[in-house]
Amino acid sequence: GFVDIGPSVLSLAGLGIPAHVQGVPFLGPRAGEPRQYVYGVRDRMDERYDMSRTVRDRRYKYHRNYFPSRPFAPWLDYMEKLATMQEWRRLKAEGKLSGVTAFFMRDAKPVEELYDIQADPHEQVNLADSPEHRQVLERMRAAHFDWVRQTLDLGLLPEQEMRDRARGSSEYEMARRGDASFPIERIFNAAVLSGHFPNAVNEMLRLFGDEDSAVRFWGVIGLTNAAARDESAAGALQKALDDPSVEVRLVAAEALCRMDRPQAALPVLTAGLTHPSEWVRLQAANSLDRIGEKARPALDAIRKVAADPSDENLFVRWVLAHTLRQLTRKTKDR
Repeated sequence: GFVDIGPSVLSLAGLGIPAHVQGVPFLGPRAGEPRQYVYGVRDRMDERYDMSRTVRDRRYKYHRNYFPSRPFAPWLDYMEKLATMQEWRRLKAEGKLSGVTAFFMRDAKPVEELYDIQADPHEQVNLADSPEHRQVLERMRAAHFDWVRQTLDLGLLPEQEMRDRARGSSEYEMARRGDASFPIERIFNAAVLSGHFPNAVNEMLRLFGDEDSAVRFWGVIGLTNAAARDESAAGALQKALDDPSVEVRLVAAEALCRMDRPQAALPVLTAGLTHPSEWVRLQAANSLDRIGEKARPALDAIRKVAADPSDENLFVRWVLAHTLRQLTRKTKDR
């Protein structure tokens, strides 16, 4: 259903089109049935990229983390100004964190989480692997999968890829054009497969030959999640450095650096820092930041971009400033 909020919003923008928001009335004579599920979304957070989704009913909450190799709490410029975060960082460095705080501050996260909100309102006991909760997990997972398909979840596309596919229209109009623009079923299946590590590496490798760049993107993410290091994985990633999609090239380069094969990969990441798209530059900066010490040979390129005032995207400079601090601190500690 729709909740009519009148013509004011878009008319004020000069478009003269009545504005509507999607939803179900919850009060009055037209009130609909209460929803069974409530959904949550986490994608880009200022300068950091992630993709997490949640579903909650009256008792349980399900999380799906599509980038499990990335932390819950990446370094964020604004968040690091908080005294609490500064203290957690200090305690983590000293190995003194425990319990739910240690879980939150880990360098990686599980693909799935399930919590009994009634018994565990602070979400401290992950029940995703509990045999007794298998049916609940499958029900909540299915609710999430249905929501992705119903809403045409654009989080499945890298940011610049989404913008490129929407040339001349909005991203949402692009998604509604169907498989020619956004073959969601193939892309979503690839994203789900990327979380089935380490048992699906061969299937992930087959994704590298797909005609859709977003499917290939999730194939690379799958190998990253699986920490695959064999020659077949390395060969596929090496070929992906020449992929037509710049965002596939970037994640392939990051994966190779994680495999201690940075020679051909680092130039791809440094080239990304000067790409015309500010969102590609941000993706490249994040990849360089995540590979840590392996980014050291790119220090000159990082310094140059970090000091360039012509880049109006502060997020790029924030990420690279963090990279420089980390590498400089490690140099002093030697």
